[in-house]
Amino acid sequence: MKLDLLFGIYDKKAQWMLISGVLIALAVISMSVLLTEVSTSGSKISYSSYRIPYYEMRSLIVELTRAYRNGDINETNEYNVSRTISEIYALHGYCVEVTFKKGYNTTSLNTTPPIHIYMDYLCVNFSTKNLHMEVNKSVIRTSSTR
Repeated sequence: MKLDLLFGIYDKKAQWMLISGVLIALAVISMSVLLTEVSTSGSKISYSSYRIPYYEMRSLIVELTRAYRNGDINETNEYNVSRTISEIYALHGYCVEVTFKKGYNTTSLNTTPPIHIYMDYLCVNFSTKNLHMEVNKSVIRTSSTR
């Protein structure tokens, strides 16, 4: 009388093949889980020291551009604005230097009243412990004299 050893399979070679197949499948699953765990933990560690403050840089440039176009920043208060922004960002661990470079000015005489067009350059140096980034952006501002 033959004994039913494994799942109704009486052949010992087939039983060993079935057991080895299950063991190989378990080994492949465990290796893929371990490799996934290692790769994700490595990327978390590598990105943590180089956290790039995209939001802070983008919001600073947008707000400076908006303020310059509205005329809130001009030749008389450029230094005070730059110093104040540097102090505010220094409290958060960033080194920020803001400068405005004069571009060209032109006047459109074809309109009544004449429109003055100022094209200047906003230069922002943004630094952290592991990053230094310089952004140069042209800013166009118009004004009309009445």
